[in-house]
Amino acid sequence: MTEESCVFQAARQALRARLEKPERPETPVRKAKRETKATRAMKAFVLRVVKYIGAYAAELDGADAICFTAGIGENSPVIRELICQSLGYLGVAVDREANQVRGKERDVSAPLAKTRVLVIPTNEELEIARNTLAIVRG
Repeated sequence: MTEESCVFQAARQALRARLEKPERPETPVRKAKRETKATRAMKAFVLRVVKYIGAYAAELDGADAICFTAGIGENSPVIRELICQSLGYLGVAVDREANQVRGKERDVSAPLAKTRVLVIPTNEELEIARNTLAIVRG
């Protein structure tokens, strides 16, 4: 078989795969192949944050507010929304339009949300500098 015929055969197989009936059940293997590593990492991160918030909420018997700060919390509306979607049982709901903020202090809660969702910018470098100066001065 020539290299050219191998290429044509591979193209034909790829085309057939795309034209297969969409009713085929999605197996975990097919789903895993579709997902990128970045998508899986993001889902794992979101799940971990949701677990921590849930654990703290259980310890505190609920929450008045959830604050998103620093790099991801302050600058990623998508991550904030994904996290909050899993916290509806706490009365968390995000206003999609308000949540499009980056790096500004803002309440991004939906109007009727029981638990507030806040975006609070931070300046870790300034805080580190202040603490270092306090230690040096004694």
